[in-house]
Amino acid sequence: MKRTNNLKKTLALFLALVMSLSLCVTAMAVDGTWSSVTVGGITISVSTSTEKLEITGSGTEYEIKSTIDDYFPQNFSMRISDPSVTVTGTNDATFEFYKNPDDPKDDGTYGLVTMGTTAATLTVKRGSTVICTISCPAPTDNGSANSDISVYAFLPAPGQFTNEGVTAGGWGDIYGANGKVKINDTNGVSLGFFGGYVVYKFATPVQNSATNPYGVDFIVYGNAFWDNSEPGCIQVSQDGTTWYDIAGSLYYNNETIRNAHITYTNPNVTEDASIKTAGSNLGSLAAIAYTGSKSGTITTNPFHRHSWFPLNASYFVGRYGQPELAKVGELPFVSQTLEDGVTKTLTMDGVLLGGITFTNKTASMGFGYCDVHPNNTLGGTVAYNPYQTFADSNDFNTKTAGTSGGDPIDISWAVKNDGSPAGLSSIQYVRIYTGTAAMNGAFGEISTEVCGIAAVTAETSTVGVTPAAIVRVDNKIVPSTNLPNSTMQGHQVVNVKANSSITIASPANYVYVNGVLVTATVAQPYTVTPKAEAGETLTVQIITQTGQMNAYVRVIDFVTGTN
Repeated sequence: MKRTNNLKKTLALFLALVMSLSLCVTAMAVDGTWSSVTVGGITISVSTSTEKLEITGSGTEYEIKSTIDDYFPQNFSMRISDPSVTVTGTNDATFEFYKNPDDPKDDGTYGLVTMGTTAATLTVKRGSTVICTISCPAPTDNGSANSDISVYAFLPAPGQFTNEGVTAGGWGDIYGANGKVKINDTNGVSLGFFGGYVVYKFATPVQNSATNPYGVDFIVYGNAFWDNSEPGCIQVSQDGTTWYDIAGSLYYNNETIRNAHITYTNPNVTEDASIKTAGSNLGSLAAIAYTGSKSGTITTNPFHRHSWFPLNASYFVGRYGQPELAKVGELPFVSQTLEDGVTKTLTMDGVLLGGITFTNKTASMGFGYCDVHPNNTLGGTVAYNPYQTFADSNDFNTKTAGTSGGDPIDISWAVKNDGSPAGLSSIQYVRIYTGTAAMNGAFGEISTEVCGIAAVTAETSTVGVTPAAIVRVDNKIVPSTNLPNSTMQGHQVVNVKANSSITIASPANYVYVNGVLVTATVAQPYTVTPKAEAGETLTVQIITQTGQMNAYVRVIDFVTGTN
């Protein structure tokens, strides 16, 4: 819910948000720090804090540059204090002011630059008088630069950007306007409601490396800004057939539903069947009912006047000489029923984060998700420590300085269906999907946006081994069996009594119990309470991590017996 037009959220919706939201790179930034020049009585500004741009020059000649090496966005915000001027561009570059006539606070000074494929010059005029010219470098074509990563599958769930921008490189399309698949592209994809997915494939398997800093193996990049997070859950696979959940910080939360499924019903099958060409007709706006692990209605808004259900012509047929990417018949987490040759019902599976109903949860989201933390360098390979906590945006910027930002992922977080560590040595496929099923008022559904993914640069972390947790049951130590140093992860089953005392302690810098950072020192151990009834199981995930070292990931099932 962070962009406009064939960026994010329609122009009208964006304008409604302009005064309250900080948008992502290539979206219109509306707060933070701006770089500005004043010429001919007008002030021209670009965003430095969110879009990493600056404008410099003198007289009537100026240029816009990125503050990030080897990067320049396809689309970016530009604020001009006098909305009566006109702006034209060379080489297919365009500029448009966007003013919401229904918002009295909108002064009409915000606009959007859309670049072509090469460097361009913008000319600002008042009437026939040239105020200044602004040169811009060619946008970065990140999508075709990394041949090691490909998009294996893509299908958004119903949502406001579904179908939108298809054939034009919009947020509803995995292809850019140039027909190339978007990978590490600032103009990414929106995944719609719960379960909508993009699957990346690495040509070279990503290793679960104990020598990468913090044990992080890859980074996922969304479209998040501080307090504007739309969490996407993650699955990994070695073969594209068997999938494992990445157990993020909310995985063991009581409000999280594992193995969830939601079925969406196409509100207009007949219309869907009549649309034969992608982008020729985006269908009619209609609410969409859903049932399953959660039931309700995806209500529409007036800013996206088209079908929110994934149309057959948009996603279930091949384009640009490529096969269709939905792959519903091949992937285990999606299925459909057909009528008139198109989707009648669409069912998507995954982990549902039931406690997330708003987007302002960045500080409390923790680790293990996509589209939660801001990007620093899209497609970068330098990870920060995911076990850190961040009080606010400034704290995040300080603690992640010099890294690529985004959301770092450790393959050691992968679990089997029973929640125990999968023990994977490597993975080749990564599924990112919307992990929530919630509407956010006029802003539409909470929908994960994905801009890219990258394997972490192989580096040797600080020499040493993170201390494991010391677990005691009734003051007796539970040996850390099944925890080989090569993977630093393991699973145990421990029988306890209903009134047992269970404590956890470790000298590690960070100790997480079921995704929550706790105080668990030898002097002040952390206590958990077993289930009361005989035969019940309390699953406890314990993660300890120190310095730049790899983390221990230990899952213990405490099974209550008879007293």
